[in-house]
Amino acid sequence: MNLLPPPLPLSIAQVNRISLDMADSMCKLANAVALLGIEGDADDQMAIIKAEQDKVLNQIRQIFDLK
Repeated sequence: MNLLPPPLPLSIAQVNRISLDMADSMCKLANAVALLGIEGDADDQMAIIKAEQDKVLNQIRQIFDLK
């Protein structure tokens, strides 16, 4: 049983851009998590983590047309 909504008619270029943006965000997330509390201000790092997580979630919502 497939629970995913039908894919949107995204172009290859759009999917490529979204994929690259998501990969960039995931790298920033991994870096911020690795340095959390070790280097720099933890509040600033948490803000980066939150912002990048939100970006990725918004991109997933865009791909699957979720509200």
